Amino acid sequence: MTNHQTSYNIAIILFATLGSLTYGYSTSIIATTLGQPTFKQYFELLDAASSSAITGGLNGLYQAGGLFGVLSTAWASDRYGRKVSIGVYSIISILGGALQAGSVHIGMLMTARAITGLGIGVFILVGYSLASWVGVGFYFVNLHGAQWRLPLALQVIPPLALVLGIKRLPESPRWLIINARHEEALGILQKLHGDGAPESEDYVQHEFSTIRDQIEADSAHPTSWASLFKVRSYRKRLLVGFGTMFGAQCTGTQVINNYGPSLYASLGFSETNQLILAASWISFGVFCNYLNAKLLDWIGRRLCMGK
Repeated sequence: MTNHQTSYNIAIILFATLGSLTYGYSTSIIATTLGQPTFKQYFELLDAASSSAITGGLNGLYQAGGLFGVLSTAWASDRYGRKVSIGVYSIISILGGALQAGSVHIGMLMTARAITGLGIGVFILVGYSLASWVGVGFYFVNLHGAQWRLPLALQVIPPLALVLGIKRLPESPRWLIINARHEEALGILQKLHGDGAPESEDYVQHEFSTIRDQIEADSAHPTSWASLFKVRSYRKRLLVGFGTMFGAQCTGTQVINNYGPSLYASLGFSETNQLILAASWISFGVFCNYLNAKLLDWIGRRLCMGK
């Protein structure tokens, strides 16, 4: 086995993708929810003068919750480990999704969106697409409230699966080594890459030594939050990373994702076509995401970003 992959390794990767599915679905489902007729009727958003402010608030509070989630998970993951962090934030996501589905007034729904944002801040494109098509399907459900309550309720399934399976998820070997739990880290690496063959055992030992040596090397340099701004090389990396993500968010894709049905409504499309167009747009992104992954190593990151 030259690539040192095992079925256990692959299973862990697939299980971890539930986090991305959670994020994508929870983020995208609000777009089709805002386009459901019964949702607008229930919360009196058909002709309300404040409807624009309310829909903006639903998305803004979700993103604000996500900001706090991202910042808090950096500390929580280092303090309590990756498994505990995933479990806690999954429970928060479940709570937020359940409250959204059971919302009886707009204030409750806004609070629930903020809670969900906090939960998913730790956890992307398949979830977007899935949520969009779920919204299209539930448009044809005539039961009162089911058009928007059931799609919102479905967002608790991926984080619930994460919570139920968290015990089988291995802790980060790097985190274990940082906390002087070397035997546990070595055992996990053996599960991930070992198959009993001598060459696999050599690979496991090499990876363990590499992680340990890197941690020791990192400890010789500043690691505080303040060092991100004080150390020139850190500051450059921070600006590159932040600037890249900031630029991606400012392309307008989030506006189309969050308000797609509303935009298409202003162009005169029917309610059904509004939802189908929104779902088709985000589904095309799944193909583009796959294509981008294939092109990255061929033509380079910078050229891909430029295109």
